[in-house]
Parts: sequence; C-alpha cells; structure tokens
Amino acid sequence: MEGYADTYPNLSTIKINSTNIELHFADGRILIAPIDMFPAIKNLKPEQRVKYNIIAGIGFDFDDSDEVYHISDFLGRNNSIEKIDSKIKLNSKSQILNVVAEPVKQYGKKKP
Repeated sequence: MEGYADTYPNLSTIKINSTNIELHFADGRILIAPIDMFPAIKNLKPEQRVKYNIIAGIGFDFDDSDEVYHISDFLGRNNSIEKIDSKIKLNSKSQILNVVAEPVKQYGKKKP
C-alpha cells in the first residue's frame, strides 16, 4: 500500500519560528501549522519553546505551559470518514469514498 495508511505517526522533533510550528515525524513527514492558531505556544518566549516533551510520539507539552497538545490538534478533530460522510450527507462510506477518490479525468480525457 502506498502512502502512510499503515504507518503510525511518531513525532520526533518540534521546530517553532515566528510564523509556524513544524511537527517532524520519524518517517520524514513534516506538518506545518500557523502559530497564530496556537496562542499559548505563540506566547512562549523562544527559550521556552525549545523546552518541550514528546509524549508517546503523538503528543507534546512545554515545561513552562499547562497545555498538552495531540497531533489531532493540528489536523482537526473531524477528519474521520464518518464525520466527512455526515457533512456531505451521503448514505454510506462507499459513496463518500467514490466521491473523494473517483477521478474526474483519466489520462487527460474525460471519463466515459
């Protein structure tokens, strides 16, 4: 199988600059989010931002903050197929998979 469907995320490093927070994973993935979405992290001083603790490869906290973050905080909590399905108001998972995965064009030509 291609992609990361069979891979568990394993957070390895966090990098923070004035505009973004980067979550680096052991398998090479990098998730970048605007720091403005996380005011508690933004309010930390640069020397406080480097004092973080990774929790079980899927979460982290900072020594000088009471907040605990999970990677879902960066991806959004409503990303399951069931949540997407209910938003589009389709009847089954197979319908949503067809809508999401079915190509509109095939090899540069419209689908028959």
